Amino acid sequence: MAAADIVISPSIMARQGASNSLIQLATLLSKSLLLFILARYLSVAEVGLFGLVVVTLGLGIHLLGLDFYAFTTRELIGAERAQLPVMLRDQAVFHLLTYPPGLLLAVLPFIAGTLPWSLLGPFLALLLVEHLGQEVQRVLVTLGRPVQGAFVLFVRGGVWVWVAALVLLSSGDGRDLATVLRIWLGGSLAALTLGLALLRDLPWGQLRQERIDWRWIRRGLGIASPFLLASLSYRGLLAIDRYTLAHFAGVEAVGVYSFYANVRNAILSFTEMGILFVYRPRVVAAFQTNDLERYRSLLREMGRLLIASSAILALLAAAAVFPLLDFVGKAEYREHLPILWPILLSALLASAAELPHTVLYAERRDRALIMTTVLVLMAAVPVHILLVGAWGIFGAATASAASFALLGSVKYAAARP
Repeated sequence: MAAADIVISPSIMARQGASNSLIQLATLLSKSLLLFILARYLSVAEVGLFGLVVVTLGLGIHLLGLDFYAFTTRELIGAERAQLPVMLRDQAVFHLLTYPPGLLLAVLPFIAGTLPWSLLGPFLALLLVEHLGQEVQRVLVTLGRPVQGAFVLFVRGGVWVWVAALVLLSSGDGRDLATVLRIWLGGSLAALTLGLALLRDLPWGQLRQERIDWRWIRRGLGIASPFLLASLSYRGLLAIDRYTLAHFAGVEAVGVYSFYANVRNAILSFTEMGILFVYRPRVVAAFQTNDLERYRSLLREMGRLLIASSAILALLAAAAVFPLLDFVGKAEYREHLPILWPILLSALLASAAELPHTVLYAERRDRALIMTTVLVLMAAVPVHILLVGAWGIFGAATASAASFALLGSVKYAAARP
């Protein structure tokens, strides 16, 4: 029986969907609150370093894995159960080969002085364990175990946040970035261990009968490479504001900026979970079955919901920022409140850009998807250098909004018939 042939009753699917959504919501809430907790208990400079670590990890995970999952996900869905361990073994072999050069590239931000050498050990350990945990989580979801995958994600991104909060609340000596990173690493290791344990029921004995399929690995690399370029470009758009700000204004400025940028990230995460995860598969299915009337109707509905929900979330964020500033209690964050407005604008623009992105994705116009993101990143670099160099933190927020405005415009132009 193929992995895709497993039949699940509608009632079980409904319960799984509800459980999956609740676990994902708890994870998002934890991640969204993390930076505000750090802002209260850590110095502004340490919050800035944490922000740089997060965006650098985002880039590093793609470099480490080379987005090989873009190939393996489709392969696993249609595979016989006996072939699953073989494919996972061959994927692991591929990663063993890519890890050494990937980890060497990950040292570049430390050589450049963006990150301090004191964080190199925890950073490399986190990079490795986070990538492995993410891959195991993806495998669980692909094999039709979304609740298990969501629970692994919750351990990776939710449970450790509250452990860190308790440590920061109760310990004066442990209130530093190194402690937070160690707790994060512990959570990632726990999630990886759990994920691997959940995969024990696969027929791993089959590995004795199958050699490593180097041809399959080479084919996967060729398929995944274009997706890697798009992923790195989009991650670059999310990281360039902090990198340029660190260069021109220092890590304290990055700390203040990260505090407010966390609001944008939360808005995008909630719209992704609540709208994109629901609508995008339906849009793709409608196009693939040539039901163009339903395809256009779903796109219009998704677009309205994206704009309305992101606008409502932006208004809620604008209202919540004042009690959050009182909770943090540091003048450095309150003094730069005006940067919240271009950051909220960038959240609205980024949400709007998801509509043409979905059109290009559904219609399999991969070249346009890749080229638009790459071109926008190339344009965003000088814009950030110019505005951050001139206006500092406010320049970073403005340049970010301009970049997402350009991204949406270019994708809209590319998505037109």
